[in-house]
Amino acid sequence: MYMKRISIFLAFLWAAFVNAQNQLPQQGLQMTEHNHEKCYAGILHHQMMENNPDYVLKMNQFEQYVQSMSDSFTPKTQATYVIPVVFHVIHLGEAVGTGTNVSDDAIKRAIRVANERYRNLNNGGGADTQIEFALAVQDPSGNCTNGITRTNYSSNSAYANYGVKVSGNNGISDSQLKGIISWNRNKYYNIYIVSEIDNNNGGAGTQGYAYMASNHGNATDGAVFMASNILQDFDHTLIHELGHALNLYHTFEGDGTGNTCPPSSPTQGDMCADTPPHKRSQSDCNVTGTNSCDGGSSNALFVHNYMDYSSVSCVTQFTANQGTRMRAACSGPRASFFTSNNALVPVSAPTAAIIIPQKIYCSGTVNLYDNSSCVANTYTEHSEFSGNTHSWSVTNGSVTLTSSKQNPTFNITSTGWYSVTLTVTTAQGTNTITETDAFYYAGTSVSTCTPNLGTPGPNGINASEVTFNTISSFTSSSETNTYENLVCTKNTIVNAGDTYPISVKINTYGYTSYVKVYIDWENNGTYSAAEKVLEGSVASSGSNQTSGYVTGNVVIPATAVQNQILRMRVIMDAATAPTEAKANCSGSLVAGDVEDYGVLVKDNCPLANVSTQPVNTTICPNGTGTISSSISGGTSYQWQVSTDNGSTWSDVTNNANYAGATTQSLSLTNVPTSFNTQKYRLKITNSCGDKYTNVATLTVSSTITFSTQPANETVCANGTISLTAVASGGTYQWQASTDGGITWSNISDGGNYSGAGTGTLTIATIPGSFDANQYRCVATSSCTTQNSSVATLTVTASSAQITSQPQDLSACPNSGATFGVTGTGITGYQWQVSTDNGATWNNVDDVAPVSGSTTATLNIASVTTIMNNTKYRCVLTTSCGNINSSVATLSVTAAGVVNITAQPQNTGMCPNGSTFVQVTASGATAYQWEISTDGGTTWANVTNNTNYAGATTNQLTISGLAMSGSGALYRCQVAGPCGNTATNSAVLTISDIALITSQPSSEVVCESVTHTFSVQADLAVSYSWQISFDGNTWYDLNNSTTYSGVNTAALTVSNVQMNLNNTKYRCSITGACGGSAYTNSVVLTVNKRPEIYFGAPQVACIYDSPYSISEVTPSGGTFSGPGISNNLFNPVAAGMGTHTITYTVTENGCSSSASSTIEVSQCLGMTDLVKNELSIFPNPTSSIVYLKGTVENYETAVLIDNQGRMISSWDLKTTAQFDLSDFVDGYYFIRVVGKENTVVTKIQLVK
Repeated sequence: MYMKRISIFLAFLWAAFVNAQNQLPQQGLQMTEHNHEKCYAGILHHQMMENNPDYVLKMNQFEQYVQSMSDSFTPKTQATYVIPVVFHVIHLGEAVGTGTNVSDDAIKRAIRVANERYRNLNNGGGADTQIEFALAVQDPSGNCTNGITRTNYSSNSAYANYGVKVSGNNGISDSQLKGIISWNRNKYYNIYIVSEIDNNNGGAGTQGYAYMASNHGNATDGAVFMASNILQDFDHTLIHELGHALNLYHTFEGDGTGNTCPPSSPTQGDMCADTPPHKRSQSDCNVTGTNSCDGGSSNALFVHNYMDYSSVSCVTQFTANQGTRMRAACSGPRASFFTSNNALVPVSAPTAAIIIPQKIYCSGTVNLYDNSSCVANTYTEHSEFSGNTHSWSVTNGSVTLTSSKQNPTFNITSTGWYSVTLTVTTAQGTNTITETDAFYYAGTSVSTCTPNLGTPGPNGINASEVTFNTISSFTSSSETNTYENLVCTKNTIVNAGDTYPISVKINTYGYTSYVKVYIDWENNGTYSAAEKVLEGSVASSGSNQTSGYVTGNVVIPATAVQNQILRMRVIMDAATAPTEAKANCSGSLVAGDVEDYGVLVKDNCPLANVSTQPVNTTICPNGTGTISSSISGGTSYQWQVSTDNGSTWSDVTNNANYAGATTQSLSLTNVPTSFNTQKYRLKITNSCGDKYTNVATLTVSSTITFSTQPANETVCANGTISLTAVASGGTYQWQASTDGGITWSNISDGGNYSGAGTGTLTIATIPGSFDANQYRCVATSSCTTQNSSVATLTVTASSAQITSQPQDLSACPNSGATFGVTGTGITGYQWQVSTDNGATWNNVDDVAPVSGSTTATLNIASVTTIMNNTKYRCVLTTSCGNINSSVATLSVTAAGVVNITAQPQNTGMCPNGSTFVQVTASGATAYQWEISTDGGTTWANVTNNTNYAGATTNQLTISGLAMSGSGALYRCQVAGPCGNTATNSAVLTISDIALITSQPSSEVVCESVTHTFSVQADLAVSYSWQISFDGNTWYDLNNSTTYSGVNTAALTVSNVQMNLNNTKYRCSITGACGGSAYTNSVVLTVNKRPEIYFGAPQVACIYDSPYSISEVTPSGGTFSGPGISNNLFNPVAAGMGTHTITYTVTENGCSSSASSTIEVSQCLGMTDLVKNELSIFPNPTSSIVYLKGTVENYETAVLIDNQGRMISSWDLKTTAQFDLSDFVDGYYFIRVVGKENTVVTKIQLVK
C-alpha cells in the first residue's frame, strides 16, 4: 500500500522568503461540483490558488516550512496553542437563544466539544493536536468581553431571504458578510454564524467554509457556518472548518467530484502520510469496506477523520500528521495570535458563574465548568491560564468535595441534591458564587428493553425534535431507524401534580407516520397504556418530505415514583401506529425511530425560599459585624461554621463571639484573628426538609500585605510600561510623586494613565518629562491603609537614526536586486517582506536566493515575476527599541520581457509569387528576421533585397523565389528591455499545385448520426468532394438532405443510414497556381444500432425485495429510472405509483433504448377485499379460486406472477371463478379492477 509521505525536520523561523523557481507545485483542492459540496473551503482555496499570487507564494512557503519545521514550536501559550476566537452571530432579529440568534451556552458548548476533539479527550483513537480555542475576554478596545457579538441583519432583504451566497446567485457575498463586523484578524480568529448558505434554509447543501491559514490577517479570513449546525448535537462542522483554518485539506483531496482516486505524490493529496488517498465518503460510516485507491486498505483509516465527509456519528479523530500541519500553521502563518496579544488577558475583576450541563445525573461522574466573566476558558480539563485560580466546593450537606481546577470532574457516590460554590481569583480581583440545589444525583436508572426498529425505511422518516419542560432535543431530519438512550444526558425535573407541555416534530414522506410517548411512572422498566402521555400522527403530502408537530400536555401523577430517574420513551413508526407491545420491544416496527429521555419527579412540597443570600464579610480584629439572610417559608434556623474551607461543618452556638445562632442574622462580636477565612452558612428547616444558603467567607485582618510590589522601570520616550501590585485585601489607588517622594498625588484615568484604581497601572506614550517620576499603590480596607514600595521611572532618549533609506528597485526576471540601509547607533538588522501591500510583514531568512537578511544589505540573487510589487523594509535594533526603515518596492518589470501574442504561421506561394510572415508582440523595441535552410540547425539574418522586404520590422515580405526556396524556415528575434525572445519558426512552401496539409480520415459511426470529413490545404482556391461505391469509379457530390458543404473544405454527411456503409470519399482541390490535387480516399463504416424488445407493463408490491427485470432482449443492457440500483428494481426506493423504466443496450459502440412501466402498489390483503364487499377463497388453493360479493361493480381480474408479469386475465361479466391449475406452485397476485377502485391481494397456489 502506497501512502503519501511528508518529512518533518528542524527549523525555527516561519517567514523565510521562498524563491519562486524552487517552489513546490501549486497545491490546490480539486474544484468540485458546487451543488454537492458540504464544505466550500476547498473551492475557495482552489480559486485563490488560481487568482492570487500572494496566496500561492504563502502556501508554497508553508509547505516548505512544514518540510523543515521544528518540534519545539514557538511561540506557544502555556503547554499548548490556545487560539483566541470571537463569534459573530448574524441573526434575523429573534430573541437570544431562539432561531438564528443562538445562545451563549450553545456557542460555549461548541467550543468545549471542539477542544475535546482537538485534544482527543473523546478517546476517538486519534492524536492530541495540542491546540485549543478560547473565547476572547478582552476586545480590541481593551474592554472585558464574552467573545460573542450579535448583529440583527434582518433589514437586509438579500440576507433575510437567502443568507450568504457562495455558489448561488442570491444572498449577500462573503465580503459583505465580513464587512458587517470583524475584530483584528491578526489577534482574533473571527467565526461567523449565519442563517443559511445559498438559500438552503439551514439544511442540506453547503454547511460552512473557512479560509486556509495562508489567508491570515486578510479581509476575507475567518470561518462561516450555519446556526442550525451549532444547534445539532454532535455536529462537527465547526471542528472541520477550524481544521481548514489551520491548513488541513480534505483527506480525499484530489478526488474530483468523488469518482476519482486522488494522486499519491508526496506533494499532492492532503499532504499527510498517515491518511491514505481515497474517495470521499458519502455521509456514511462504512468502516468494514476496503479502499480501492491504495490496494485495499481498510476504510477505517479515513472514515473516522474529521476532514472526510463521513456521517456525524462516525468522525472521531485527527491524525498525528494533521496535528503537525496545524501546529505548523500556529507557529507559522498564524503566529501573531500568540505574540503580544492580550485577547485572553483579564482587564476587569471577574464575576463568578458556573455551567452545570445537567440538572440530574445517573452516573457518578459530574463535570462542572467555570463560566465567569473576564476569565479565559477552553472548557476542558487542561484549561489553565497564568495568574488565575479557582476554588470549588460541592456538597449535599453531609459529603463535601473540593477542587482547584478551572473545569473539575467530581465523582459522586451519595444520592441527593448538591450545592456548588466557586471562588475565582485573577490579577484584577476575586469573586464567589454559590448555587443551592445545583444538581441532583439519582443513581443508575432502571433497565429496560431495546426496541426492534424493523426494516430500514427511506431516510427522513423520524422524530427530529422533542421538547418537554427543560428537555429540548434536536437531531438530524435525514436520519432513520435509530434508537438513542438519552436518559442520563437529556433529562428534566418536574413536580408532582403540575402540568407541562410536550411537543414532538415528525418527519415523513410516502407514509403517514405515528408517534406515542410513554413515561414509566412506576419505574419498573415497562410501558403501559396508563403511562401513555402523548400520541398523534403526521400525514405525508406526497413524494416530498413532510414535517409536523404532535403536541399535548402532561399531568404529573401524585402516585409517580419520586426522586428517582424515570424513563420517557418516544416511539415513532411509519404506516402503522406503534402499540404498547412494540414499546415493550415485542414485535418489530416498520421503520422506527425511538428515543429515551430522563424524568425525575419531585414532591411538590416547597422548601424554604432564600430571597437574600449571606455575603462575604470583612471585620477588623476584635471588631463586630453581621452575616445575615432573608428567608420565607422556614420554621427553624441554624448557622453553621467551617474551619476547613467547607469540607466539614458544625453548628454555631451563642457565646462571647456569637449571637443569633438560630435566627436569620448572625452577630459576631470581639472577633479574634483566628476566625480569619472561616466560612458560614445557614441551615433552614421546614416540614418539607432542609435547605442551605450560599456560603459566606469571613476575613479578619488589620494589616494589608503586598505579595507583588511594583518594580523600577526604564523606558524609551513615547514607550509604554505597566506597574503591578497585588495586595492581600482592600481597594487600590495609584499615586505619583514628582519631587522625589516628598509629596504624593492620586492618579486618575486619562491622558497617559489607565488602571489607576486597579492592581495594574499602565503608563502610555511616556514623555521625557516623566523621567525620575515615582509611583506607589495604596491599598485601603475598612481596617487599615497600606502603601506599596516605590517604583522609579527612568525615561531615556535614543540617538540612533537612519542616514540612508532603502530605495525602490526595478529588475528584469532572473536578474539580481540589492536593498541597503545605513544609520548611526544601530546594533542589529532584520529585513522583512510584505506580499500584501504592507498590511502584514514577515521576517526574511537567508534561504536561496536571499542572503544578508540580518545585515545592512539584503541581496536577492535571482528575482522572478511572482516577486513583482513585493515590499521590503529593515527593522533596526537600537538601545531604545526598534525603528523601521522606509518601505522599498521591488518591481519585476513585466514590461521588460517581450510578450509574443501572435506567432509566425507557415505560409506558401506559387513559384516567383509573393507572401509574408509576421509576428505580434508587446514590449518590443526591435525586430530581426532570420532564415534557416538546414532544418533549424543554423540561422542567418535576413537582409532587404529583391526577394525580401521588412527584414527589421514585425512583417517580412517574401517574393520572386523559385521552387528551390521551398522548405526554408523563418523566425524573428524580438528585442525588449530585458533581452531578445525568438519566435517559433514558420515553414515556407513553394508549389505550383495546392498543398494538402491535413488529410481526411476514415471513420466508424452509428446509423442516424451526423459526421463531417475535413481537409486542410495551402494555396487552395476551390474544393469538390466525390463518392465511390467500389473505390474505382468516382462521382461528384451535390448538396442534398444527406450531403452539405460539397464545395468546401468540410463535407457533412447527415442522418447516416446503413446504405452508406463502406462508401468511400475523397476531395479534389484546385490550387492557386492552376494545378489540382486529390486527397487520400477514406472509408465511412456504419454500424447498426441494436433492436430492443422490452416486455409488457409490470406490477410490483411496495414491500417486495429488489428483483431483476426479465422479458427484455437482447440481454446484457442496463436499466435506469426510479428505484433502479445495480440493475435491480427496488419497489421501496421507487415508491408507490407507475414508474417508467428505460432499458439501454450498446453493441459495437452504438446504443438503443426502450421503455416500459412498472406499477408499484400497496398490494392490499383480505381485509381490504372485505372493505370493498369482496371475498376470495380458498387461499391457499390447489386449482380453483372464487370471487364473491359485489362482483358487478368490477370489470376484470388479472393474475400477476412474483416477477410482476401479467400472465392471465378474466372478464368478470362472464365468470367469477379462476382456474390456476396450469400454473406452477408459488405466490401470485390477483388484481380486481373496477369502475371506481382497484383491489390487489396475494394468493398461494399449492397443488
